[in-house]
Amino acid sequence: MADNGTQGSASASRRVAGAVAVAVAALLVVVALATSGGGEEPADALRVERAPNGAEVLVYLKDREANVPATAGGATSVTVECLDRDGEVLLRAQQVWPFRDTDGGTLDPHVHMPLDPDRLPRVDRCRVKGADPPLEGGVL
Repeated sequence: MADNGTQGSASASRRVAGAVAVAVAALLVVVALATSGGGEEPADALRVERAPNGAEVLVYLKDREANVPATAGGATSVTVECLDRDGEVLLRAQQVWPFRDTDGGTLDPHVHMPLDPDRLPRVDRCRVKGADPPLEGGVL
């Protein structure tokens, strides 16, 4: 009988250890999801506006500290693309990098990208190809 009591105690200890292991594993999964962003969209690095003149897209870089050659791997020019909601490229143009236009330091660095007025309303997002970290943003 003492043997059955010992086996019962060992079995109960294994069950408790198993439950603790499952709880720890579940906690680790929750922490991993929380720290990985959990599917959240990254903040837009670009601000995109359709110009009031109806013939161009203005692409602003929100973070002036990213406006350095290193962001584009030392390149002196970058390709800026603007896309519609379906991901179709509506506009692709080479631009000087880093962006230089700041309107005398009053605005974020930006570029003016001429576009056919018929296509302008379709612009949804723009991106700077080859930038690290990625630079992309939606139309306001």
